[in-house]
Amino acid sequence: MNDKVYIHEFIDIIGRHRADYMHHMTANFSPSAQEERHQLCYGVWGVVGSTGRWPGVVNLWEEDGLDGLATSFRYELNHDTLQDPKLAKWWATAANFRSGGPIACWPPRLGPGPAPSCAPMESPARPTLTSGSG
Repeated sequence: MNDKVYIHEFIDIIGRHRADYMHHMTANFSPSAQEERHQLCYGVWGVVGSTGRWPGVVNLWEEDGLDGLATSFRYELNHDTLQDPKLAKWWATAANFRSGGPIACWPPRLGPGPAPSCAPMESPARPTLTSGSG
């Protein structure tokens, strides 16, 4: 039996910044979360209108049980700002892409297996919009 705890965050995205936020999370937050918090990112998914409330992103994290989850939260909550001071720049940038969202815990995963992690993603190319007459 696996004693890990899984949490998912539903992130409310501002405007057309879904891909920006997904890149910012996987390239700039996930690596430090893995190294410092032992918090593994299982995935970051974009929510489209046919699958749920949009624009949005879902982050899925693996924690080392409830103690690991508590440790991860202490990185944020043990400061006057209620944010990890090392991530002040990350939060400031993320504020351009997101407006908040709820979090939920999942029960421990059953079965063995290695935990995947989030690798930095390349931002997709932005289409060029043109207007024409006719």
